[in-house]
Amino acid sequence: MQGNQRQAIRIAYCAGIIDGEGSICVTKTKPMQNRTNPLHAPLIRVGMNKEEPMKFLQHTFECGKIYYEGVRKDRPNQNPMYRWVVTNRNDV
Repeated sequence: MQGNQRQAIRIAYCAGIIDGEGSICVTKTKPMQNRTNPLHAPLIRVGMNKEEPMKFLQHTFECGKIYYEGVRKDRPNQNPMYRWVVTNRNDV
């Protein structure tokens, strides 16, 4: 019982991170090769200036990749950006 409650708290924390700092969307790619229709793929993306929450999401859901985006050139005084991205349909 304790393990289920702990996991429920982890999932609730992750939901708050995704709701506050992330997005869930569908991407559209251009037709390639013999296809005439574009492909649509689900995507979950979260960006923050701390890497630890991204690692927490990746560890909790056991999926996704973490990217380091660095500092934006137009905002040199800001902190670097870390982004957790899930693109696998089954994982999303």
